[in-house]
Amino acid sequence: MVKLKILLVVVLICVTGQTEAACLTEDGDPCVFPFKDGSKSFSVCTKHNNRFWCSTKNKADGKYEKWGYCPEGGTCPLEGEITGPVSNCKTTSGKSCTFPFKTACVTTKGEKCVFPFTYKNVKYDACTEVDGGGRPWCSLATDEAGNHQRGKYGYCIMEVCKDPKHQAEHKECVAATNEGQEGKGWCATTVGEDETFIGWGYCQDPKCKDAAAAAAAAPAAANATAAANSTAPSLTPAALSRAACVTYWGHLFPPL
Repeated sequence: MVKLKILLVVVLICVTGQTEAACLTEDGDPCVFPFKDGSKSFSVCTKHNNRFWCSTKNKADGKYEKWGYCPEGGTCPLEGEITGPVSNCKTTSGKSCTFPFKTACVTTKGEKCVFPFTYKNVKYDACTEVDGGGRPWCSLATDEAGNHQRGKYGYCIMEVCKDPKHQAEHKECVAATNEGQEGKGWCATTVGEDETFIGWGYCQDPKCKDAAAAAAAAPAAANATAAANSTAPSLTPAALSRAACVTYWGHLFPPL
């Protein structure tokens, strides 16, 4: 009965077509999606003059009446970012993790840091707090001599910038490394075209693994085992199909 009520709520949301997103504007007002700006409809924060914004109140015809600036760095869906298929892994804010995703030292706006860079005759191979007002930053562009170009900088996301040279692909929540966040895990919520994470959040389950990736890996593991030991039983296509159906149904209706 409870699951039926949940299904009805989802159907109602789909029918009404207008929801208040989990993201809040810089003024603390919830974004309302979808919204119209002229003849265009948006289901994400859209960009104008290098700032992302969304509707906070719509008119009866769906056009925005009030608006606000969207914060960057993982709290809101931003135009141009890619969201993957719905995952069993969720962030503490309820967003679905996007797998796979790649890590790289990036800024809070999703821009890749450039290393090494030279600033005031000092060469840096990692983010620095020098002249950053206590916030670690990196260069986004250098000249031919490797000198930082003035104004081309961004504030580092230290979860992935402690070891700037390390890049990896992930299909599960990654252990947090920031001081005070030990024991937590995080994942991407949106990625760029090269799968490098842009939006992110801490996982509800710090060790959550993407079920879709695990399901895809299972047949490969079974084939490898069968090749090593021809007498070992292997899953039949029918069995794999049943397993996939059970997994998918579990995604739609997880135990409450």
